[in-house]
Amino acid sequence: MTIHEPNDAGVSAQNLSSYVTETINSRSITAKDVENFRLRVFPDGILTQKQAATLVALEIACPKSSPEWTDYYVTSLADFVLCRLEPYGGINEANTDWLKRLITQNGLVRTSNEFSLLKSILKRAVPADTSFCVLVLEQLHHAMMDFPMDGKPMPDRDDECVPSQQSNSMDVLEKLNESPMFI
Repeated sequence: MTIHEPNDAGVSAQNLSSYVTETINSRSITAKDVENFRLRVFPDGILTQKQAATLVALEIACPKSSPEWTDYYVTSLADFVLCRLEPYGGINEANTDWLKRLITQNGLVRTSNEFSLLKSILKRAVPADTSFCVLVLEQLHHAMMDFPMDGKPMPDRDDECVPSQQSNSMDVLEKLNESPMFI
């Protein structure tokens, strides 16, 4: 594959589209691609919801990616949500709804990087709207039900497998931060 090298001044919309298309066609994101995104394609970071959607499209379309991509993806999108959208430093219900539409399918995140994004936002957001906390807990619940820590198959889902409605959300969030599976 021939990598399109963006110019130092950033790229035009047409060149961005070409660069993204080439990256998607390769089905992988290399450390060099990440460097190009960071230094040339989005030198000022992610500034718009459309740019954020571009990163998500790359995440979904490219199952093979470098560790540099994980860091770039999570950091860039968390910074966008927390530093470019109001309320600055936090996440409200409207931004939660937008993010949920962007990174979930049938209510569930599709990749571990998307879950890492939610976790990063949760750790940094002040305030974090209840709807965002619920979104994170839903994803955590799904991950724990489908991917048990001991690697053994889960029993049929019944009342014993469903967390008590009386569970304290803050207790669950504390466990999330302590669990090596989600650090």
